[in-house]
Amino acid sequence: MSTVERLDKPSAYYAAKKRRRSDREERDRDAQPKQEEDPLKDATTIYVGNLSFYTTEEQIHELFSKYGHTFSLPDMQNAV
Repeated sequence: MSTVERLDKPSAYYAAKKRRRSDREERDRDAQPKQEEDPLKDATTIYVGNLSFYTTEEQIHELFSKYGHTFSLPDMQNAV
């Protein structure tokens, strides 16, 4: 038995701090909001403005068809 306390022994303060940190990290991980679905994921209408009067439906269809199906295009001659 020694009358001198070891200085290199594990610290109760350090152990408690580590335990608090892991508890806090676990609580934060549980508190993170769940990923919500994007409400615009199924949106099907877009507005494209500032087109030339000479732009045809075929040109627009060709540009946008690579991104998905183009359902319909409004009558562009009467859009003014």
